[in-house]
Amino acid sequence: MALAVNNEVVLENIFTINRICYNVCLGETHLEWFETNEGIFENGDLHHSKKSVPIEQILCIREECKGSERNCFSGLHSRSYSQTVVPCLSAEIWYMHKKKADRWRLKRLVITSPHDTIVSKWLHFGQEILRKHVIKRPKRLLIFINPISGSKSGVRKFRKCVEPVFRMANIETVVVRTKHKNHCRDILKNQNLSLYDGICLVGGDGLYSEAIHGLLPDSSLPISIIPCGSTNAVACSICGPKVDAISAALQVVRGCQISLDVSNIYAEDRLIAHHTCMLSVGYFGDLLARAEPWRRILGKRRYDAAGFRTLLSMRSTRVRITYKKIPDVVDSVCHENCLRCSREDDNSSLEERRIERNVAVFSIFTISCRCPMSTTGGSPYSHLGDGCAVILIVNECSRFQFLRFLIALAKDSTNALKLPYVESFRTTDVKVEVLAASMDTPNWNCDGEVVRERSLHVKMERKAINVFANGVEKVEKSNKKCCSLCTSRADDDF
Repeated sequence: MALAVNNEVVLENIFTINRICYNVCLGETHLEWFETNEGIFENGDLHHSKKSVPIEQILCIREECKGSERNCFSGLHSRSYSQTVVPCLSAEIWYMHKKKADRWRLKRLVITSPHDTIVSKWLHFGQEILRKHVIKRPKRLLIFINPISGSKSGVRKFRKCVEPVFRMANIETVVVRTKHKNHCRDILKNQNLSLYDGICLVGGDGLYSEAIHGLLPDSSLPISIIPCGSTNAVACSICGPKVDAISAALQVVRGCQISLDVSNIYAEDRLIAHHTCMLSVGYFGDLLARAEPWRRILGKRRYDAAGFRTLLSMRSTRVRITYKKIPDVVDSVCHENCLRCSREDDNSSLEERRIERNVAVFSIFTISCRCPMSTTGGSPYSHLGDGCAVILIVNECSRFQFLRFLIALAKDSTNALKLPYVESFRTTDVKVEVLAASMDTPNWNCDGEVVRERSLHVKMERKAINVFANGVEKVEKSNKKCCSLCTSRADDDF
C-alpha cells in the first residue's frame, strides 16, 4: 500500500463505509481509505485507488453510536456480508472538501466496526493526532453580526452555515449583534482582546472597516470576514470572487493567515480614517453619496439606480496630485503564496511627481476590490501585502467613453486599463487636492463610507492587519472573448 509521503501509519483497520469494506489508515499527516478488494497491478506492484485527506483539514473525529443493528462484514477482502446481525459502533469524521475554486464544503465519513475496542482506539488516537495538527486553529472567537447588512441575511447565515462549523471544530464563540453605526469599533476599543484568538465579522465591507478602526494601531488579532454584505469586496479579494459563508468559516478552522496592507488617510496632518479597499473621488464618490439615502428602499439595487443617475449628470473634477511613483514592474495578479507580497522592496528614495488635470475618476486601491459585479476587481494588479497602492485615473471623457470603461471594468478590468483615457501606476504616498468639483465639497468614497474633504494625504502601511485566509487560488484563465466594445484596439478614439 502506497501512503502519502512521510505519512507514518498510526492505525490501520478494516471498516465498513456505506456497507462496503474499506481499509482505513490513520497516519501522522493524512487519513486514507480504499476498498479492500480493489486494486490494479502496475510494474508488478499492487496499487489501490484511494482517497486521502490531510489531518489539518479534519474538523473532528467523534463517536456515532445509533444503537441500531447493521450487517457486518465477514472477511477482509470481500464485499459479502455475514448474515449475523450484531450491534455496531461507528465513528464519524467530518472533513473539508474543495468543491471548486474558492468553494469549500464539509463532508462526512462514517466508519463502522463490530468491535467497539477498535472504534474506541481510533477515537482516542484520532483525537490525539488532531490536537497536534490544529495548533493554528483558533480556540475562542469574538463574533460580530450586522443584522441589516446587504440583504439582511447575516443572522440566518451565521446560524445555518457558520455556527455549526465552529461548534463541530470545538471553537468557543462570543456573539455580538451590532445595534448602531460604529458599535463594533467602540467595543473593540474597550474590550480585553487578550481573551480571544481572533475576530469573526458576519457582514460586509462596512463592518470590516469598523473593525479595522477599532483594532489599529495596537492589536494584531486576526480577522475573518463572512460575506453577507452588498458587495463583499474584502472577502472576494482575499478568498476569491465566489467565496461564500461556509467557505469563509472553513478558512477560519484551517487557521491559515495572511497580512494585508492598510492606507492611512490624513486631512491637514490629522489621521481621519484607514482604508483597505478603495478611496475614490469623482464618479464613484458621487454614486455613493446618491445611493446612501436609498439604502432602506432599494437595498443592493440602490447602486444600480444611483450609478445610472450619476452617469447622466456626470461632470469632471479637477485634481492636483503629488505622489511618489514606483518604477514600473511586470503586471501580476496576487494569488496564494504570492512572491511579490513576500519580497522586501526599498521604496524609501522615490522621485516625487506632480500632475494637475480634469478627471472623471480618481481612485486609490489598496486591494483588487473583486466582487460579484467585477470578478477581476477595479484594480486587478493590486497586491494584498506588497506595501503599495495602485492609482487609477480615468481622464475627462464623454459619457459613451465612460460607459465603455464601466462595461470593461465589469467584464475584465485588465481591458479597462488598456483604454487610451485610462492610466494606472503604483505608489506608497500620495497627496490629492480637489480644485474644482461638481459639488461645493467633493464626495470621497472611502470603503463604502462618504468622506467630505477638499484635500487628503494617503500613506501606505504594509501588512498592518492579519486575516484568516490563504489568498486567492490561481485558476486557468478562460479563453472566452469579450465584446468588441471592450476588446478593440487601445488606440481607437471614440
